[in-house]
Amino acid sequence: MSAASHTKSEQGTNTSEQFLNGTQQGRVVLAYLRCSDLDCVEALKRVVELGRDIVPPLLNLLKRSVPQMIAPDLPRDKLTLIVQTRALNALGKLKDERAAEEIANMARHKSPQIRAAAAEALGEIASDRALAALIPRLQDDDQLVRETTANALGKLRRREPLDALYSAARKERVPHVRHALEAAIRSIELRHR
Repeated sequence: MSAASHTKSEQGTNTSEQFLNGTQQGRVVLAYLRCSDLDCVEALKRVVELGRDIVPPLLNLLKRSVPQMIAPDLPRDKLTLIVQTRALNALGKLKDERAAEEIANMARHKSPQIRAAAAEALGEIASDRALAALIPRLQDDDQLVRETTANALGKLRRREPLDALYSAARKERVPHVRHALEAAIRSIELRHR
């Protein structure tokens, strides 16, 4: 990493830290990022209640280095995975099309967990950009990503992905993924009868 890009990464981290520690909205987001399984649903609900203004800071958590202060005891790679997954979940629930491009980028991430979270978020956003990013994920190497993508496309109930869904269902070898593909097809066909 060059000195300039290292400094830019540090600035992004500092900006995120300032937001998380220095604003009321940031503290709500921080509580969600730090939540345990039992309180995550409520914490996510509070983030979504903040509305569209929270989209840019959530996007920063996807684009920039995740501040270690969120969970100092976690290894950086695990912390990044948790924070980015939760940011994607929140962005999906917010259904803001401004996030579609960055979420589409995350749908190509090296981590299958991130790709699956991005597919789910894109299904919530339901824009043309989201649809375009979802269809290629039907061919993903990871079965969770393919299943999540099928569920997201079924939720959208748009005709455009039908051919890709038919093709993926014919090729799919994993029973629960094939079931998700078939359910998506039925959902779309019922809507367009």
